[in-house]
Amino acid sequence: MALLDAVISIFSIIFFGWLAKKFSLLSEKSVSALSNYAYYFALPALFFISLYKLDFRILNADLLLAITVPIVLIIVIAFLASVFQHHKGKQISAYLVSSFLGSNVYIAFPFISLALGESAVPIAAIIAAIYFFIGSTFGVFVLQYYSGKKVDMQHMLFNLVKVPVTWSVILGVVVSYLVTYNQIQVPEFIVSAFSLLGASASATALFALGVFMHKNSIPNLKEVIKLCTLKNLVAPAIAFAFVILFPFRGMEAQIIILQAAMPMGVTNFVLAEQFKTEKELVGNAIIVSTILSLFLLPLAAKLIRFI
Repeated sequence: MALLDAVISIFSIIFFGWLAKKFSLLSEKSVSALSNYAYYFALPALFFISLYKLDFRILNADLLLAITVPIVLIIVIAFLASVFQHHKGKQISAYLVSSFLGSNVYIAFPFISLALGESAVPIAAIIAAIYFFIGSTFGVFVLQYYSGKKVDMQHMLFNLVKVPVTWSVILGVVVSYLVTYNQIQVPEFIVSAFSLLGASASATALFALGVFMHKNSIPNLKEVIKLCTLKNLVAPAIAFAFVILFPFRGMEAQIIILQAAMPMGVTNFVLAEQFKTEKELVGNAIIVSTILSLFLLPLAAKLIRFI
């Protein structure tokens, strides 16, 4: 029942956003405003407060390996699948980035919190931070390379440093370390302020996703389904197989699988739009991927109980 409640809660907010667009209460431009608020204010606060609550002693090489290896494997499989279909340039980059990058915060945090408990969110934040780092480095590199633009590593790293989430992750990890080893205590008013701001991140982004999802039709459905198969089915299957074979057990392993199972998110569309890379394909895939996750996330949550 907890899983059903989690799914209904998350998708109700998305549905409210869809209704707002349906009845012309908000325009597509509202997505940009809502996303900017979430990205520049609420999301950094959410990352900081989640990582602040992390017990730094759980971080080790095995955990980092269990997070990153499945990501690398799905990227390799996506590349091979794209080449096998004789895709060119921009289609290859769309496959590579969309195969691993998903809604690892806005849907993941509330779902994991409701499915596994609030104590699971700090670990989910560490995993989301790794997805964010890979997406902001490797993902941007791939998009630049296949878009025909000159790859400027210095500019790419400079842009990464400018992103508020980068600093909130660094600050959250540093503070978590100092708190874990009793070096500092964070004033309660800072914790409360960041908690309130961070609490609005998921709801805001999910509502914006609902506005974005309001479309009358989805063209090129065959390609969309292929992309969604990689993200919604193959990626979590690889994560599940890896933690079983590694072997890696416990709540950390369960969260790794759930993060891999998250649908594509608005970040995928923002990157596709910025680099003019199969924007329509990625946008339509986000819609289908999100709808599929309504059924697949509860299934993934059931399967992880065997770990």
